[in-house]
Amino acid sequence: MDSAGERSFSYDRSRSAAREMFSLEASADWTGAVGQVDCFVYSLISRATHPEQGREQVLGLAERASDGRAPVCAVEHHAGRGYRGCG
Repeated sequence: MDSAGERSFSYDRSRSAAREMFSLEASADWTGAVGQVDCFVYSLISRATHPEQGREQVLGLAERASDGRAPVCAVEHHAGRGYRGCG
């Protein structure tokens, strides 16, 4: 972390945990509850790095949250310290 509180990192996106999140056994539990959330936030970076099936699943979850009347926010970058959520 630098003196301004910024951090930097690198990782191999081809092996990221986000790519596997929909294939986990427990994913049905949390994906089924999306229609009951107060707010659904997803990262455009994560959406861009998912394989096509993952992108479709993220958009499907956003649609389900929206159908449940939750605001849906797509975040362009790391929100940082001042992020207050969506809505």
